[in-house]
Amino acid sequence: MTRNHIMILFVCNLVYSANYKITIATYSWVNIDCGAETSYKDSSGIEWKTDEDFATSGQNKQVTNNGLDVSAQMDTLRFFRNLNKNCYSIPTPSKVKYLIRAGFFYGNYNGLGKPPVFDLVFNGNKWVTVITSIDKPVFYEMIFATTGDSIDICVATTRPDQLPFISSLEVMPLDEKMYDKMNRNYAWFLSYRSHFGGTDIIG
Repeated sequence: MTRNHIMILFVCNLVYSANYKITIATYSWVNIDCGAETSYKDSSGIEWKTDEDFATSGQNKQVTNNGLDVSAQMDTLRFFRNLNKNCYSIPTPSKVKYLIRAGFFYGNYNGLGKPPVFDLVFNGNKWVTVITSIDKPVFYEMIFATTGDSIDICVATTRPDQLPFISSLEVMPLDEKMYDKMNRNYAWFLSYRSHFGGTDIIG
């Protein structure tokens, strides 16, 4: 490949990236650092919000990561004691596809050494049984084509004395050209992710 070809390819990539950013700029990105006391922007310029505008129940808790290499969003969590099901209501004003990613890091925040098991519920339907870990975060992802003005993502108690919690919640709009064959009546759930050619581990 000649230098001119490389330059043309580079310019094309820039144009595509610019168009993609313009397309999704009109949609709503929601990144929630659950349990955080204040909103902030991370080192990549991504804004992380508190739970305040999205959840009406629960208590914030600081987590000690014991030197583990976890993201800043795993340093806090919000746990739920009073109701069997507690929900986040996320506005989705545009009927587009969203990638939804929920993160959970127990980190022995309550000193009991018993990572809880509970259900993650999406728009009234069970998404997955969340099996948390004492020493590492777990994540669950799905892609969903919205049909209304909001979505509800909930954690639900399934076992006595095991309180559900959540550490982070990301709702990211996708370009309308992505997964264009997707049936809007179904959600897609992440099975696995491969990092081709990479040497590091991705979450």
